[in-house]
Amino acid sequence: MEEGAQQAVDFESLLAAGKDLTSADAARLEARLEADVENERVRGLLLAYYTRASRNDALAAEERAYAARSLERLVIWVMQHHVEWSQARFSSWAWAHDTGQRFRWLLAWSKAVKRAPTDLRVLMNAAFFHALNSESALPLLERARELAPNDPEVLRTLAMHLRLGPGANARSLELLEQTVALEQLPERRRSDLVRLAQAAWRAERWERADSAAREALSSTFDAAQPASDTLAHEAWHVAGKCALHRGDAEEAKRCLLASTDVRPGAVLALWPGPRMELAQRLLGRGERDIVLEYLRRLVGRVKVIPSKGHASLTDDIGAWIASLERGATPDFGNYARE
Repeated sequence: MEEGAQQAVDFESLLAAGKDLTSADAARLEARLEADVENERVRGLLLAYYTRASRNDALAAEERAYAARSLERLVIWVMQHHVEWSQARFSSWAWAHDTGQRFRWLLAWSKAVKRAPTDLRVLMNAAFFHALNSESALPLLERARELAPNDPEVLRTLAMHLRLGPGANARSLELLEQTVALEQLPERRRSDLVRLAQAAWRAERWERADSAAREALSSTFDAAQPASDTLAHEAWHVAGKCALHRGDAEEAKRCLLASTDVRPGAVLALWPGPRMELAQRLLGRGERDIVLEYLRRLVGRVKVIPSKGHASLTDDIGAWIASLERGATPDFGNYARE
């Protein structure tokens, strides 16, 4: 396993790599860590592995418990020594499994920000931990923006937090426009375009929503990124809703079916499931056949991201199909929420 340079470690890539590790790989990495305690990449890989292993019901209880203890050890070390590392933001959040632990991490992040009030990395990591409480995160993100007004990650994160507040669409939209203009990495820019399209739709900026969605669909993407098909699914739905808004039902139907297209061997890794707003709007116009075709295409193409609350998505889709086939109108529930 190539460890590479330790600077500029991308923790997102480590999370992806961690899912493929075995217990033997973890043991070898632990041995490397003993010889090099500051190895950020090795720590990140182990963090990703133990996070998954501690929640893997297929493992024996003893193995899960060992993974949980190992995870706690790694988290505490990172929080004590390197709150500026990208994995620190995930570490404390992943291990805030009860109110007491969350409170302890809140205190730890508060102290970290006081020690380094102008360290952009610390501010962003602290804001990430505060994500469940947007009111606490916003001052940190606003300070980060003052320090780095042209940093796409700062602008993107601030926009995503602002959308949670009342009347925040206009400013969130402005920040996302800036993010799209500044982001240089194609796949991230594509993701930003989809967020921009969704924000523009919520702000009733129909033309901008449509243009952003279609730019995302036409942009070059990394075929090695499994999220590409998921982004396309999201973008097609915005484009379809825009088409329906301007009275083009045929284009809306085309967009709905196009949203199920995936590359050979790929799946739509959607959380918590497929978009159903456009399908519901078309169903309201009597387009039962196209909605039924959409649902049938989804079967076998959607991968449910592990979550106890969404384990029955395949059953849900089957029930919706059965409901339409017998002439009833299915309830798509939260899947159809705007």
